[in-house]
Amino acid sequence: MKSLCICATLSLMLTIPAVGAEIYESLKKFQLSGGSAAVKNLTLRRDRVEMTFNGTFYFEGPVAGAVRGAVFLGQGTFRAEGPPSPYERAHVRRMLGSEAIESDFRTAVLRFTDNTFEEIGTNVAPETYPPADAVTLAGSFDRQLLKETGLNTSARLAISILNRETPGFFLAQFDRGKRNRFTFLLDHQGRIPVATFNISAGEIGLIFSHRQLPAGNDIWTVFYSLDSYKLGRAAYSDTYDLVGISNYTMQVDVREPARALKLDVRMDCTSLADGLLAIPMSIGESLPETDSLRLKKTLRVKSARLGDGTPVEAIQEDWEGGLTFFLPAQRKKGERFALESSFEGDFMRDSPYSQDVYYPLGTSEWYPRHGYLNRSEFDITFRHRKRHRVAS
Repeated sequence: MKSLCICATLSLMLTIPAVGAEIYESLKKFQLSGGSAAVKNLTLRRDRVEMTFNGTFYFEGPVAGAVRGAVFLGQGTFRAEGPPSPYERAHVRRMLGSEAIESDFRTAVLRFTDNTFEEIGTNVAPETYPPADAVTLAGSFDRQLLKETGLNTSARLAISILNRETPGFFLAQFDRGKRNRFTFLLDHQGRIPVATFNISAGEIGLIFSHRQLPAGNDIWTVFYSLDSYKLGRAAYSDTYDLVGISNYTMQVDVREPARALKLDVRMDCTSLADGLLAIPMSIGESLPETDSLRLKKTLRVKSARLGDGTPVEAIQEDWEGGLTFFLPAQRKKGERFALESSFEGDFMRDSPYSQDVYYPLGTSEWYPRHGYLNRSEFDITFRHRKRHRVAS
């Protein structure tokens, strides 16, 4: 039998409003035009992580009224105690041969929407020019992390700013120390652990490094907040979902499975937050860096609009394992609306065992999804050649 096999998980749900577009594009440029600050024995604590800096911070110019990034050059130390989980402590020992994650570093790149600038940006000298090393680090940071993980850092920052997240988001990457390059993120809403690393039990902290061969990321540890360990309970990963998608109506075109999968999607949404302006979605997120599969095969958004026809624009960069919708106006908690979008990509693969049989590269990643645990109903119509059957 000739067939096409496509599966859907029972989970949820393009002109950008000027404010969303401006904020995202400014964050993406990451221009170090905000002056500098020399520091000595400055200690920055984020949950169980302690970072000490001796050197100079070079700051991004303000975006949406505040500084959101910095590059550090100098000498520093990083320390994170393993979380109080026997499995995680054993994992740290296996990965690093130590009880805690410790390293020195000479460079760091910081992106944040919390109060980091208030802690590291005292005594800023405004009329300074960053050295070439700092400019290079800022210019390459987003692109490198996108390729290695699928994470769009600027989009994550824009989501935090536009939706007024509290607490804010923090990410820092360190290099030129005994552990070489590694990254620490603290995402209180758990968006990156879920969408990028498929860590979905409510963990908010993650420390990882990228490896070249085979290309991928080694997760050194993940953890809940210190308060969660004290209380003995943590909020699960769906607590901070921004929308619930009650129904998908999809037209799936697989008439040319060897060339393209085409998708028209209507998502009936309910806002789960007040003042909602930005909605992150996952699609094709598990496609690897190897052989540039995530770059070449991810379904690309072609158009998007609200159910009433109002244009909505999405951000989806090369190598990204998802996209972000920027709404034209804020939505109140409980408000219902529809999002309609079209996608296309070379997302199907031949069966290695049968001729003229095709499967999607990710059986649950061929349509846009938000969060991890929300459930939806599906109304799906497939368009296919008469010689094919579709199994879904």
